[in-house]
Amino acid sequence: IQDFKGYMSRGWCRLEQFARLTTCGTSNMYVLKDKVLEELHFSREQSMAALFVQEGTFTCCQRGHPGGAAYCDKYSCVDTQLGLYAMLLQKSKDDENMKEVSNTIACNKDAVFPVQYFGDLIAKVEEMKLNPIVEDAIDDAP
Repeated sequence: IQDFKGYMSRGWCRLEQFARLTTCGTSNMYVLKDKVLEELHFSREQSMAALFVQEGTFTCCQRGHPGGAAYCDKYSCVDTQLGLYAMLLQKSKDDENMKEVSNTIACNKDAVFPVQYFGDLIAKVEEMKLNPIVEDAIDDAP
């Protein structure tokens, strides 16, 4: 990856950013630039791009899916995104920084979680969060 713009465009890099945004929000982010560590202030556009993981560039897509479209890496990101989203729903109850990320996702849910890859899984995660037994198990997770 040549530069920050390239990093922001790559699908797996976006998943990394998605993980950071959904677990810690946008505060205390840094980038190494010219051998100097600088605090990173994501613009709204950059935050949105990071959340749109499946819109990122994936090598498998560029190569035309030699193993078949069923092996597209965009599908490989789904389980991780689901788990992170469930954690975000829990964290956003008490943390204003996380509420902002949660609200951004809620307003763009169809783009953040394209039905082509997620089907009805987001609705199921949200439904599980309403189940007190599941919520208690998530609360007790390390």
